[in-house]
Amino acid sequence: MRKKVVIVDDENDIREILRNALELTKDWIVLEAANGEAGLELVRQEMPDVVLLDVMMPRMDGREVFRVLRQDVKTSEIPVIFITASLQKQDVRALEAMGPLAVLAKPFDPLEIADKISELLGWK
Repeated sequence: MRKKVVIVDDENDIREILRNALELTKDWIVLEAANGEAGLELVRQEMPDVVLLDVMMPRMDGREVFRVLRQDVKTSEIPVIFITASLQKQDVRALEAMGPLAVLAKPFDPLEIADKISELLGWK
């Protein structure tokens, strides 16, 4: 069964690079949202196997999206991986303390990102 991934990021280029990397290397179903509100709706509708969530977005940032997902019984168990350009140690520690599966750095290597996600999730 094909894995389903939702990408929530306000940067078109990042979504496109991620989508291409995941679809081409793993043949996963990749769905995208350009902001937090649309991301929440998409996750609730599609119930993906994992959410790749940008931290810094206008209006509703990734932290708030994560909190709402965790408070909803329907989405609380979906693994979330934060993807962030802010790599200051205190920021990464604060994100990790929220309880995502992982915090990954932007920029990332498009040739390695799918394998990294597979490894984090224990997918063969």
